[in-house]
Amino acid sequence: MKYFLAFLLMLSCPVRAQENISPSSRLPRCDAPALMEALNAKVAEYYAGQPAENITTRRRQALILKNMEKFEEIDITSFQPSDNYQVANLIMMKKMNLGLVEADMRLCKNEADSILSEVYLLIYPDNGMARASLINFTNNSANREFFVEFPLDPLENSEKKE
Repeated sequence: MKYFLAFLLMLSCPVRAQENISPSSRLPRCDAPALMEALNAKVAEYYAGQPAENITTRRRQALILKNMEKFEEIDITSFQPSDNYQVANLIMMKKMNLGLVEADMRLCKNEADSILSEVYLLIYPDNGMARASLINFTNNSANREFFVEFPLDPLENSEKKE
């Protein structure tokens, strides 16, 4: 009898749609316009606080901003530490500190062909929000994490499969 009551209780509790959605599908896509806008604003704010000392630095900043217009997702499971140590370090820190696995994160790389080093985005859930950390966009960003946060919204951010 108690199993029958437990079964009825289980049937009467609605299953929330969010519980059936994988963590990475709840994160913003690499090419989400709102994400790109927020990142560009964050970098511009950083550059406003760090004025260029010469024309070379100013041109480098402008080139970095131009190269951040489009990102593509790369397979985080095939990413090797030798590809970029800063990215590998941040991935490992998020795995250890937040208990995440690769399936919980999304790794993006800028698509621009440039002589500058590649800029990466690591998008992962943190405290009920999606955090996008910008990696390797300045020489001195190793000790400071630059990020923007978004709500985890499965209906808005998941890719539609038809």
